[in-house]
Amino acid sequence: MLYASASIFANRPIVSYAPIMVEALIEHQGALFKRKHDGEYHQAVFCPTCEGLTSSLADMLCFYCSRCNWRSEFTGKQLPAVMKDLPDADADG
Repeated sequence: MLYASASIFANRPIVSYAPIMVEALIEHQGALFKRKHDGEYHQAVFCPTCEGLTSSLADMLCFYCSRCNWRSEFTGKQLPAVMKDLPDADADG
């Protein structure tokens, strides 16, 4: 724990009150998608098992998580069509 060095703050912990912004993970077609603060989605697919980032080799193969060996049911080439079906920010309530 950090402590302030000035005498009026001696032995008092330094506390940060910065707000924590959590981006929502949305499950869709067996994969996770991360929503940005503006309501749009990152152009990325996340693993539903470990929430790690996945990859699609040359957009020709299914997305793959090297951490836990999960595979998506769609390829990188199909990603734009899959993302069109994601819920809008105003549809969530």
